[in-house]
Amino acid sequence: VFTSGKPIGQRTPGDWGGIVMLGKAPTNRPLDPAPTVEGGVGRKYGGTDPNDDSGILRFVRIEFAGIAAAPGSEINGLTLGGVGSATSIHHIEVIANSDDGIECFGGTARIRNAVITNVGDDAFDYDEGYRGYVQYLLIYQPGDRGGEHDGGTKPEDGIPYATPTFANITSIGKGVSEGKRTLTFRDNAGGFYWNSLFTEWGKGI
Repeated sequence: VFTSGKPIGQRTPGDWGGIVMLGKAPTNRPLDPAPTVEGGVGRKYGGTDPNDDSGILRFVRIEFAGIAAAPGSEINGLTLGGVGSATSIHHIEVIANSDDGIECFGGTARIRNAVITNVGDDAFDYDEGYRGYVQYLLIYQPGDRGGEHDGGTKPEDGIPYATPTFANITSIGKGVSEGKRTLTFRDNAGGFYWNSLFTEWGKGI
């Protein structure tokens, strides 16, 4: 478990940073200069290897994270920048993060068996040409959107386009009266959702 050092009952979102994994898989941003990761930590990511292996992250719980590393630049529970498909990421829980739950900046990361709940912003974000695969994801989200899906940032029409695949997703909002949105697609984002359930959201796609 990755959590703050505070006693149980005193922990709150934003007690600490979060986990940031960076790799050498492609994004749709230029490599010269290489992009630096969101959150103000100044680390570079991205490359040309879609099969990049950035290590192992499995059976991990990330809770009460999301501190602002710089003004207006909070850290996600799990940030993946240019992480490739050979990286092992499964059985992950992100709970009570002050910003997004999981965000993928490009890359081809494959994520399986994950839970995102009670985060302050969006549950699952992707950007910069993410083309990975997500399966067996459970979202319970009283915050903003269930998914914020962007294609590119600089430029917005950068290649490759974001075309990830999501399968077996259960996404539950706080309730229709809250008016929160299920999914947002913008900036040339695409992708596929298969065999998934979305319920209790105030707005659709």
